[in-house]
Amino acid sequence: MPKIIRDTHVTGMKGVNLFERYCLQHNPVIIFRETLKSDFGIDAELEMTEFNEEKKVQPTGETIKIQIKTDGTGHSYIRNEKTLQFEYYASEDDLDYWSKYKSHGFEVLLVVVDAQNEKIYCKKVFELDLGIAKTNQKNKKSFPIIFDKQQNLLQFGKNDFRERFSDTFGSRVNYGITETLVSNLLKFQKLPKMMYSYKSKFKDKRSIIKFIKEGGVLQFKDCPFYVSYGATVYTFNSLGKEFKSFVDNILEDDKSSFILYNEIIENRVLRNHYIELINEYIRDKLKGKGIIFNPKYKRYYFAFNPKKDSVPLIVETLTRIRQDITERKVVTWHEYGTKYKFYRHLAFNLHFHFIDEELYVALAHKYLFTEDGWKTLPPKEITKFTNFLTARDYNDKYYNWLYFWWTLFSKDSDTWDIFDYNKIVIKIQAFYSEEVSFGIPMENKIEKIKIRSRIKKLPYSNTNQLFTDEN
Repeated sequence: MPKIIRDTHVTGMKGVNLFERYCLQHNPVIIFRETLKSDFGIDAELEMTEFNEEKKVQPTGETIKIQIKTDGTGHSYIRNEKTLQFEYYASEDDLDYWSKYKSHGFEVLLVVVDAQNEKIYCKKVFELDLGIAKTNQKNKKSFPIIFDKQQNLLQFGKNDFRERFSDTFGSRVNYGITETLVSNLLKFQKLPKMMYSYKSKFKDKRSIIKFIKEGGVLQFKDCPFYVSYGATVYTFNSLGKEFKSFVDNILEDDKSSFILYNEIIENRVLRNHYIELINEYIRDKLKGKGIIFNPKYKRYYFAFNPKKDSVPLIVETLTRIRQDITERKVVTWHEYGTKYKFYRHLAFNLHFHFIDEELYVALAHKYLFTEDGWKTLPPKEITKFTNFLTARDYNDKYYNWLYFWWTLFSKDSDTWDIFDYNKIVIKIQAFYSEEVSFGIPMENKIEKIKIRSRIKKLPYSNTNQLFTDEN
């Protein structure tokens, strides 16, 4: 009887060969060693390589175990396929075997090859996958592991395998890739070069605000941008007829002393007053975009009033790569079991620095969590939820956040024009970026999710437009 080559065997070889070709074409090359003896659930072993400082390829010594499953003639490993995902069903023996490898310190990658379309999907097998698979399929012989068609796709020529799947890559610099270095430090392009100081009738700014609210003779719109420390008021304006009501009710007289920029940068107290005055202009500008300041956490965040607004609160923005207009949720409602219920607001901090007599501001992407759109959660809970989110903000994602905030402020131009009136001009330059011939990889870690978030599904009608001609 002649020997027969089964279709399933041919399909399996196609999958192995396609994945091996991916490894050979990867730059730097991935060393592929196929397992030739009995198949117990591991088909191959990979050894990672890297570029050294001389741009030569050297092995790292790190090995990763691979199981390859090819979907094609005679095999159907891709189940419950949808537009963005599919499921692979593993046996209980597979799960137990992979767990044993992981217990001995070996990473296991599950590779599913779509032979018909020549697509390779690769997923690191985490304890989370194993646990969810068994939990969701009690008393069954096969267990689903979910593949994301975008996140788990391997693409020829992208050369990002090690960043995505190596555990040792996080602490190393890769000299074989090109990466964009972006600074979150923004330089002020235009600034007032002096401050004016006036003697106040009041002991501090709180007393001034109380007088305006209760006195009825002066309104906030009649006041200049100012800060008050003790009985001294600081402004960028030489107060005259335009602010006569403020002068008459708040100041002892209209006599001022002016402080030059050189004096400001040499005196720490004056620098602090100067920065706080700049902040007054920034806060006013951001109010026009629906962003307010939380003084307790020193954090700007998207304002939300449940009596007027609906969740999720949406803004229109541009994607960084394709420059497409898209929608982003900036305030969402979350429920974690019965204990945690809150609104999550996109937010950011600003930190000011004088460097070589120039003023810069560092923007740090943050979140703020409130019970009712205003009252914040306790600090420990804020820290817990913030850490959970920021642990996933890798380099590229953080770059996207910086781009989002910048396009919001500047309407996608090279400068953010904060104020320009009556010879007072405040402008900030765009982020600095540069292409370099080395890269710092993202961490490839995951936390076990013990609770599931449910977004409150309510109709919404409130949409903030980022790209309008309004201030």
